[in-house]
Amino acid sequence: NLSDQWWDKHVLERLSFQQQRIVDEKKIANLRELDFAALLRVFDQNWYDLAEKIALPREARNWVKELQTVRNKWAHMAAEETPASEIYRDADTLERFLDLIDADCSSVEAVQAAKDTALAKMADRTATANASAATSVNDVPETPASGPAHLFKVGDVVTLRSDKNVQLPVLE
Repeated sequence: NLSDQWWDKHVLERLSFQQQRIVDEKKIANLRELDFAALLRVFDQNWYDLAEKIALPREARNWVKELQTVRNKWAHMAAEETPASEIYRDADTLERFLDLIDADCSSVEAVQAAKDTALAKMADRTATANASAATSVNDVPETPASGPAHLFKVGDVVTLRSDKNVQLPVLE
């Protein structure tokens, strides 16, 4: 809906030189055949036209920009393990973007599974660290002398009352 010549003006002209060359070599003729980096570039380069047409929220532009960085990081990743907190953050941004574009449920569920796994790793690592710290101080965990009884312990995964889909680990 952006133009009668949308493929030339809003896709091909917005791709990098290298991406244009790949489109020519592979005879790519539709968006479904583009890779993730090219799709993000097309979305980013057409942001103002798209946002005007389909009323995109302002923060979604940040998600697109961040996803370009995330995509590059994961595409050129070193052999060292990525911290669970970073995996969670990247997956959370991707999930927000997938919700924005009404992606299919299987894609969203795969990202949610990655977030859940990262949360579990963060909670387990924190619980293990706190348990070893507690045992090193007379084997008794530190508790406040006064105040309300604690309902949660480090390592527990809790949900928000206002949104049961939001799960977070208790870190301290």
